[in-house]
Amino acid sequence: MPKATKKKNEKAADFKKAKLKLGKGKKAADNATDTSFKARSIALPSQKQLDRAINKAPDAEAGPSASAIPTTASGLTIDDVLIQLRHVNAGVRKDSLNHLKEIIIDGVNKGVKLGERHGEVAKVVRACGGMINDEDGYVRRALHEFLAWYLPRLPKQALSPYLGLLQLQISSALSHIFPAIRIDACKLVELLLETHPADVVGNWPASDPSSSTSSPVSAIPTSGSTIFDGLRLSAGLGEEKGASTQAGFRLTPATKLVILRTIKTFVVKALESTAQPGISPKRAAKAKLGEWTLTELNALPSDQWSLQTSSVWGVECEFDGGEKIRSVDLAVGNGAVEELTKTYLALHSLLLSTFMESAPSAFPPSSASTSATIDEVSLNLCSACTELVWVFARTFFESSDFGSLPAAAELKSSFSDYVRRMSGWFPFNKGSLAATDASAIMFELSLHYAKLAAVLAPKAPAITLARRKDGWRYRVRAIEAAWAGLKTGSGGKAASNDAAFRFAAEWIEECLEPSPDALAPPLSASSYAELLPVIWTLFLRPGASIGQAFLDAVLRQASSSNKRRASDAFLVSLVNAHEDRFSTLAFFIPASSPTRELINTWLSSAPRTLWELGARDPETSETLLRFLLDIGTRGPTGFDAPYSLIAPGVFAAIAAKMGPFFHLAHPTKGAVEGPWAKVPTSTQRLALDVARVWTQFDESGRLAGAVTRAVQGTWAEAHWSSRA
Repeated sequence: MPKATKKKNEKAADFKKAKLKLGKGKKAADNATDTSFKARSIALPSQKQLDRAINKAPDAEAGPSASAIPTTASGLTIDDVLIQLRHVNAGVRKDSLNHLKEIIIDGVNKGVKLGERHGEVAKVVRACGGMINDEDGYVRRALHEFLAWYLPRLPKQALSPYLGLLQLQISSALSHIFPAIRIDACKLVELLLETHPADVVGNWPASDPSSSTSSPVSAIPTSGSTIFDGLRLSAGLGEEKGASTQAGFRLTPATKLVILRTIKTFVVKALESTAQPGISPKRAAKAKLGEWTLTELNALPSDQWSLQTSSVWGVECEFDGGEKIRSVDLAVGNGAVEELTKTYLALHSLLLSTFMESAPSAFPPSSASTSATIDEVSLNLCSACTELVWVFARTFFESSDFGSLPAAAELKSSFSDYVRRMSGWFPFNKGSLAATDASAIMFELSLHYAKLAAVLAPKAPAITLARRKDGWRYRVRAIEAAWAGLKTGSGGKAASNDAAFRFAAEWIEECLEPSPDALAPPLSASSYAELLPVIWTLFLRPGASIGQAFLDAVLRQASSSNKRRASDAFLVSLVNAHEDRFSTLAFFIPASSPTRELINTWLSSAPRTLWELGARDPETSETLLRFLLDIGTRGPTGFDAPYSLIAPGVFAAIAAKMGPFFHLAHPTKGAVEGPWAKVPTSTQRLALDVARVWTQFDESGRLAGAVTRAVQGTWAEAHWSSRA
């Protein structure tokens, strides 16, 4: 065959379909590659995970304890998941956090408590710390959700060794170039403040007492100061007052709200952990309803009565989450005063501008003030700014050394400036909103305004008596001279402070009156308790009209309500403070004031209150009984008319009403035991002592007869019979 014909046939063969014979397979091509292989086993990366997930049996290599290893539903162990947390795909990293939670739950279900499995906490904290700076927002959100679930359930002692590493990563994120990462880091700081506040704040704002100020070691920032500096930088504040670090970046209202809330929580937790009680521990242990004696009450500095006596009334003014703020040692030189002063002066311009920018959207005109027209973010911004101002104001004004601080005048001017800007919107709930979250926030804003106005109002200095034998007449003259010596400002900040105080007094009187609006939310017991320190300040002012409004509200309250409990303790303290002739407190209610008659009406209702309380509130009953024992021991001759609040005729009125508390002769039921038989034994003894004193004022003898019938056949019969 010629060569040309052969090549032609070969080319045609490539396009010619071969005819297969029956039972014969297709002939393999000459250039085909043989891919067949033979093996006893196939090695796959996920073979062990699949075996654990399908068979739930221990691996031969791992031993019999492999069944106790926590895994996911797909058989992944914690080491497998931690590797996926560093995956290049953001979706894989996000899902791995859910797998990590699943592994932890599986480990608890297998009998090992959370945090007790060897090495687990260290692995989880290191892996989560590396994800704080993750550039994907969904991953950071999933990380926050995981830590919000994991940290509160983890024992504090298990996390403490690794908390420093987590704080280091958070501090790095607070100074990140991306604003979104800084904001998410603020959320993590607030989360740690809820679970480990003392470890986060460290010794801020005070300097390290173990280091000398001349030592270079004292210049090393602590973890608390490092985190707070990061928060301050996130808010756009530099080291100096008014300095900005945002470099063209403008915070949105939502991000600013996150930062301010975190700063407020940090400051509150720091002041709580470094607080020094404003009263001695001995008196603090007795700071219950009415258990303070006249001497202990008057031992308080006169300029601190308006704030610190709230504990006397059984009231603890609280902030978000129940944080109690107490007075901090602000002695010059300990480092705390300089840091707090620098911090607030740096924050003041930001707080003031934020409030002024947010107020128009947060407080629309009253004709359009519905929940639909109120900007929730703006309202929360105003609330966060005002709460932060009040935290600093209370800390400074409660300190006995505030007047001697170098920046006292500048601080007071800053607080006055903030209150003056708030006055244009006060009261904030003038739109009469129904009981909603917005109305509650507005009430808190009005309450903080009243508190700020109270601490900024001028207070009379402590009076001095020339001689110990000087009586009421000299004391009243000294009080009048003390108040007359105060300068009443006619312009500037002094006038604005006086106006704010008047606005606060009018608002409180409106709060105490019954509301004609059925949709208006009632005044809660906690809100009422927070009004009492401001009401005390109003009581101290000569010519104040708060007394009549307050006592009218007290007489309308049910005897067993929490409001009445706080009111009774408040009035007990007020009467005790007023009746001490040798007190240095500039406090006197004029004889012509209608408040005096209402106080005697309240005092005459004490037996009825004891009857209605019964055994439901032994603490309040004991408060009233101790008060009755005190004034009964002094008797009518112990209260000088017309200066004393207690009228001589009130003794017979109280004694005539006291009998039913011990024993009652009912017209139809016959002899009925009074509440005395149901109260604790200690309260029974106290009540018998009260009855022993007050029988001398009962001319009818009903009180003595009621007590005799009540104690008959009991342990108290011998105690009562032995009375003089």
